[in-house]
Amino acid sequence: MRSSSAVAPRGWSSPCRRRGTWGETRVRLQGKAAAIVLTGASGAHFLAVNDLRDVLAGSFAVQVLYLDHAAHLDRNTLTDDNAALAAGSGSALVDLAVAVRSSPALTALRPQV
Repeated sequence: MRSSSAVAPRGWSSPCRRRGTWGETRVRLQGKAAAIVLTGASGAHFLAVNDLRDVLAGSFAVQVLYLDHAAHLDRNTLTDDNAALAAGSGSALVDLAVAVRSSPALTALRPQV
């Protein structure tokens, strides 16, 4: 039987309330532009993170950029094409953040579920 009191996982603040949990009132990504970069050894490895991408993009409108091993010259350096792609995505995210913050209609949106 589950306890009715929530226990915070290590490193989380208490009380432990996550999006979609009964009683949750905070919407951490509301009115924010967000992006995440996912990496993998090959293009096919994107399938392993596709469910995560679906949740982030579909539920939270997070921009997802996936870069596989071929996108890198070494462990720390992207190819010129992929560096340009990452820079363009970053610039677009900044523009989106400005647009969202300046729009009363966008910042007023609330989750329906």
